[in-house]
Amino acid sequence: MSDSLTDSAADEGTAAQHSSADDAGAALLELSWNLRAQLAWLESLGVREIPLLPMMTGAGGSAAARSASASLPRSAAGRSPQTSASQAQDVRAEPIRRAHPLKKAELPAADKPDPDESLIDAGDFAALTEAVRACSRCPLSGTRQGFLAGNGVNRADLMFVGERTVMLPDGTPGLFEPPVTELLEKMVRAMGRDFREVACVDAVQCACGGNMPFEAPRACRPLLLAAIRFVRPRVIISLGKTATQTLLNISEPITRLRGTWRRCAGIPVMPTFHPAYLLQHTDAKRQAWDDLKQVMRVLSGDVHLDGS
Repeated sequence: MSDSLTDSAADEGTAAQHSSADDAGAALLELSWNLRAQLAWLESLGVREIPLLPMMTGAGGSAAARSASASLPRSAAGRSPQTSASQAQDVRAEPIRRAHPLKKAELPAADKPDPDESLIDAGDFAALTEAVRACSRCPLSGTRQGFLAGNGVNRADLMFVGERTVMLPDGTPGLFEPPVTELLEKMVRAMGRDFREVACVDAVQCACGGNMPFEAPRACRPLLLAAIRFVRPRVIISLGKTATQTLLNISEPITRLRGTWRRCAGIPVMPTFHPAYLLQHTDAKRQAWDDLKQVMRVLSGDVHLDGS
């Protein structure tokens, strides 16, 4: 009897070890694919340097670790992770070094009083959604095909503001067209973040066929500010002209605004190109990556924005 029990326990222990090994293998495989996707996005930008954030080197890391070299495969999307050294381009990474005191970046002076900021108060996502549903501030209230008050993520460090809600092929409203969503997910992964944990909202939260009414962005701005108050992000990335101009309540072109820190409702804003634009103008991806790197440095604590 005792031998039987011993054999049974041994079998269960072996099965548990195999199960644990299988789970670990699956996790490593998923990590491998995520890393390859991130490298593919960086390579598509023409990136040959990967800045090492403080948490990657460790506060007590050696000088060699802080200046370690990093390599990007020549085709990260279509090559096995076992690419040989002779096939990879060896590029030295330039680590971000924490300044003492912290580096500071310029940020515009404090916001002027914003008449739109207190027009709508939404304490939760259901209230925010109801505010969008009940809105009648522009012609879209009578012609819209659907609406979306954001992706529902709350209390996120990072928030993206897009252009306008769209209708997806399955007839449901979406924040972005599928190819745009795919590229944005790659951008977020390249920043070392999980797309499911970042907040997203559109400047115009109603979907319509054809051209968007000229007055829609201005009419939707109180809803956009309500969404920002709901999320309370540390940093906002505005995607493209419509999102940036609506958010900041200005009319300057995105080519002049991108890459420079702005402020909305007391929150730092980094304008950059919309992923839809990047899909058509791949040469602009490098500039977009430069903008994202600025955000990464602020979120990591390596750069401090005056007044934030």
